[in-house]
Amino acid sequence: MPDAPDHFARCSEINRAGPTLMRDLVQPIPLDPKTCSGRLAGGDALLLDVRSYPAFSGFHIPGSWHIDLAGNFATQAGWILPPDRDILLVVDEKFQVEEATLQLHRVGFDRVTGYLDGGCSPGVWVHYGRDGPGHLSPRDAPLVESGKAVIIDVRSREEQAAAPVHGRSLSPGMT
Repeated sequence: MPDAPDHFARCSEINRAGPTLMRDLVQPIPLDPKTCSGRLAGGDALLLDVRSYPAFSGFHIPGSWHIDLAGNFATQAGWILPPDRDILLVVDEKFQVEEATLQLHRVGFDRVTGYLDGGCSPGVWVHYGRDGPGHLSPRDAPLVESGKAVIIDVRSREEQAAAPVHGRSLSPGMT
């Protein structure tokens, strides 16, 4: 059995008190990149990208969290997301806002307050003066080998065992 997700204790307390009804939740509102960036800079919100892995790897906003909505979304969110911040979403389609909000509510996250209007196209984000992500490719391996970059492997133990990353690799709880 894998470790119990962090949200189990939080959800037990929510279940004892009774959860907030869906109809009483604040509905996420569309945000332009400038407003979204301002909310993130304030430190009271995080940006959660729920698009597919290929979409996220093609372009994502630096500092955003990523959990593919098509995967084991709610459980992974319960494991890794901090419960004390508003959540702003990055989606491909409007229906993903509703689906992500529902799944997050199921694991005790009721602070989904907005979503990036227009999706995560590089043109929209960069138009507002925001930087895109940096990428490392296999030809950048000398950076890792020289110690100028470190790979932090945040996958589960099972995923790491199935497909290990060769070279300098640090994982949470591993040295």
